[in-house]
Amino acid sequence: MAFPKSDIPDEVRQRHLDAVEKAELAVERARRPLKAAQARLQAVLQTARDDGVHIDGLQDARKLSKRDRIDVLTRYQETGRFLVLMQHPLALQLELFKTPDWPEPVNINLQGYQAGKRGDAFDCPHPPGTEQYITYKAGYDTAQQELQEQLRDV
Repeated sequence: MAFPKSDIPDEVRQRHLDAVEKAELAVERARRPLKAAQARLQAVLQTARDDGVHIDGLQDARKLSKRDRIDVLTRYQETGRFLVLMQHPLALQLELFKTPDWPEPVNINLQGYQAGKRGDAFDCPHPPGTEQYITYKAGYDTAQQELQEQLRDV
């Protein structure tokens, strides 16, 4: 830590004192609406809770809906795999985390999306012009477009 200079004029000290006080007041003014908004949010959540809504489930779903769908799917699948390894009843008896049997068009689209999201070069395993090729390419193109949008936002 550097020692403060003792030879600066009092006018400089006063200028900085005034600037700090103004900045602290601005922070406090900004904090008031935030506190009010947080209080409103808590009231809304309490009303939902009183109506029987599972708040943690609601908030988890909102967070997941904002994340990349492949990340959400991967997390879901990996959670299930670990629960199986742990011999957990949710995975064994209820099959809660069973990997869904996607219909072929959805599965092919998802494969293309995953390849596009990883940034792989386009290499469709299906012959050009087929329905599978078109479906795979649509998933790939969607992922590539999302990546481009993310890069623009940076």
